[in-house]
Amino acid sequence: MAKQKIIVIGGMIIVIAVITALLVARLTRNGKLVSQSNGNYLPINSKTAISEISDDLVDSDKFNFVMYQDIQNVEKLFYIGWEGNNTSFILKRYDIPSKQLTSLTNSDSTMYKIAYTGGDKIYLTKLTKYSTNKLYDLYSYNLTNQQLTNITDSENYTETIIGYTNEYVLLDVADLTPNADPKHTKYSIYKTSDNTITTFLDTINTVLGMEIDGSKIVWSEEKSGNSDIFMYDITTGQTSTICDDPSNQENPDICGDYIVWCDHRNDNHNYGKSQSKKDGINSGDIYAYRISTGKTFPVENTSDSSIYPQISGSIATWHMSKKGSVNDLATIMVADLSSPEITPIPASSEISHKYPPLIDGDMVVWMDMRQYKLGKINIYGYRISSGTEIQLTNTNGRDKIEWLSFPYLVYNHNNDIKNQDGKGDLHIIKIR
Repeated sequence: MAKQKIIVIGGMIIVIAVITALLVARLTRNGKLVSQSNGNYLPINSKTAISEISDDLVDSDKFNFVMYQDIQNVEKLFYIGWEGNNTSFILKRYDIPSKQLTSLTNSDSTMYKIAYTGGDKIYLTKLTKYSTNKLYDLYSYNLTNQQLTNITDSENYTETIIGYTNEYVLLDVADLTPNADPKHTKYSIYKTSDNTITTFLDTINTVLGMEIDGSKIVWSEEKSGNSDIFMYDITTGQTSTICDDPSNQENPDICGDYIVWCDHRNDNHNYGKSQSKKDGINSGDIYAYRISTGKTFPVENTSDSSIYPQISGSIATWHMSKKGSVNDLATIMVADLSSPEITPIPASSEISHKYPPLIDGDMVVWMDMRQYKLGKINIYGYRISSGTEIQLTNTNGRDKIEWLSFPYLVYNHNNDIKNQDGKGDLHIIKIR
């Protein structure tokens, strides 16, 4: 099973922060990459009719968060939902073939994040202490006997699940000891096979994105005035520096043999570092590193701003705009890193306000505002193998991507186009 990525939700328990633009949100990715071996893509064709998309309602309760998904292997969707006006969460399972929705737990206001690595256990964080500092511990939930088991129990550290694979659960562990530096954070790996926890990073530096794939973890960390890219190999216990260019590197992603990130070494092309810092303009380019060769190379280097790269197999995708914000007119770009000559191409036929993309297998997807004046934020996609842009939803209101695992896409629909808090009906579509 390929790497798992989970949506990051701010806030605790009843008060839940707005989930914005999928800038921090990262979702589960499964599936094999389907692409042409020569790295050449067909031109963008006319949009595929949405009648070719099957769209099923999963849950009509008005507050749903997709926290774990394992469709590809067992065709079941696991998530945490908030039932109606209740003030607590319920762990749910949706069986895709039978379209059966089952509540696995009773109402529980303490559940926060979950991860499923396979087998009969779901891992989750629960609020266990209501003192001055709210402490979350790691638990396991047995799908067979419905038993909860406490894995960690700390007076001074609170755990948050930030990623997982079929073997590991990645934890962000905040230090809440008295007089501790509020920036002090430990990053740890929980190994499901032997129930061990290993801390691989203990830092007060700012970490700008962390991802796990297989047995490797990548992140961007600010050191000596700028941020660099690092990788930790769980099997060897070794940390290596992937890129330490004097400029900033941030928001890395990893899949198999490739690591991609947003790189600012060329920020002088249009905006410059001072301008970028002053005005919040992100004028980055996309760079990549191939693990097997140890080589760093540019994927895209233009006067436009490229941010928030994602990768599946050897195919990278990213958000490109003139000023470096999702609030700016943009397109979604795609490139094959294994091609002898990397040629980024647009995945979208129209320049409009777009959210950063996700990629899995044969699909790139994004939220698109080209019909915003008509009261719509819909989901569009690009099929890599055919070079076809696909309109995946066509509803009034906001359709927010929760998760992609080709050929399945889960999204949350709310009739209010300005709604960003996850309150809506949960849907799953199959892309034929």
